[in-house]
Amino acid sequence: MEQWLAWLMAGFGDGVLELRVFPQREKSVLTGYFRTPQAAAKALAPWDGRAQIYAGLNPRIRKVWRQAPDMLRLLPKSGNKAVVAAIHHVLLDFDPERPQGVPSSREELERARDRAKTVAAWLKEQGAGDPLAVSSGNGFHLLYKIPPQDPQTFPRRLQAFLRDVARRFGGDGVEVDQKVWDAPRIVKVGGTISIKGTPSKDRPHRRARIAQMIPPEPDEGMAALILRYDASTPRASPSGARAAPPSAQGADPEAVAQLVAPYWTPGQRHTLALGLAGLLAKNGWPEDKATEAVAAAARAAGDEEEHDRIRAVEDTYRGLAEGKEVAGAALLEGALPPQVFAALSSLVRASRGNLPKVAPITALRAIATASLPPSVQRFLENPPRNPVQRRAALVGAIKTLQAAGYTEAAIRMILAQHARAFPPRMLNAVFAHREEGHNAG
Repeated sequence: MEQWLAWLMAGFGDGVLELRVFPQREKSVLTGYFRTPQAAAKALAPWDGRAQIYAGLNPRIRKVWRQAPDMLRLLPKSGNKAVVAAIHHVLLDFDPERPQGVPSSREELERARDRAKTVAAWLKEQGAGDPLAVSSGNGFHLLYKIPPQDPQTFPRRLQAFLRDVARRFGGDGVEVDQKVWDAPRIVKVGGTISIKGTPSKDRPHRRARIAQMIPPEPDEGMAALILRYDASTPRASPSGARAAPPSAQGADPEAVAQLVAPYWTPGQRHTLALGLAGLLAKNGWPEDKATEAVAAAARAAGDEEEHDRIRAVEDTYRGLAEGKEVAGAALLEGALPPQVFAALSSLVRASRGNLPKVAPITALRAIATASLPPSVQRFLENPPRNPVQRRAALVGAIKTLQAAGYTEAAIRMILAQHARAFPPRMLNAVFAHREEGHNAG
């Protein structure tokens, strides 16, 4: 683990490493920022085999370190592209086709490894060097370290590059993941056990292992190859495909995510991802903005299947480009409370310029609050004036929301509009106390 972390962090300079831990039987997500691979490995060791463990591919700016300095803790928000210092890595992720909900078999892993070797050889012919090769537990990774690139412009070229690689080498039982182009991308930490899926004798949980180690030196040939791709090239549409709707000028992924995250619960997540992707696509949202909205909602809700939610966005946009009928509002209308669906529809329509201006997110949150449990609604409308009584009532409201399936991140979003009554310091103290009580039990 530490060897993989040290390779990844080489060249980070003043940047820090973001780690994200998804415990197996909990909805919460732990996040931390680390300055050394030794500190990161020490923090991760107790979670190996008990959680899915991921690291940010690219360094985060130094100031975020103060949020969780060399430690793992619950944070209300992470994965923001604004905190990415620069693009340092290119990931090629090879996923073998397998039954849903189970780890890969040995044969499936070998198929992914062989495809990765083929792609690595082709890239070398194009001028790239050798990659860090990792058997990820359920697939195969090729990692290329490149000279630092602009996190605002380079991802578009990387997206075009990955699309080309997938077109050339995807299929026949192995898919090349096209979603790993975004700046805040996270990746499975090498050296840790992948616990995704229900294991069996022929499909056990496996440790991600380095198959080929290389010196951590920037690969200028790989960077030059990707920079040859046109960042502005649109997705090709086959003959007869329907025209794309007008672009949404006021697209606000964070606002959409904050609105739907409280309802992003087990059993509803896939439906919400598909419905939201369809609604945004039909209203002219660019695919990257829709991906950002769905990913932000998944992260806020502690959804460890973020990878699959993003795939739902890609499938939706691909289907729309090919002239297929895609679901949208109909799915959401059945999954969200009426007030929330109405607020979401208004927000999305406003992003297209059909309304004078986008409604403030605080007003939309207020509409969403109307669908909360009645006792919580009454508490938020008229909280006790006495601080001690207010805090005690807050503890009860949080218990009620958690019992209803709301994650800590979703609860914080709901309470954010009442910051005067429940300042962040009070919320942090209440959640910290509950976490201590949970650990003690």
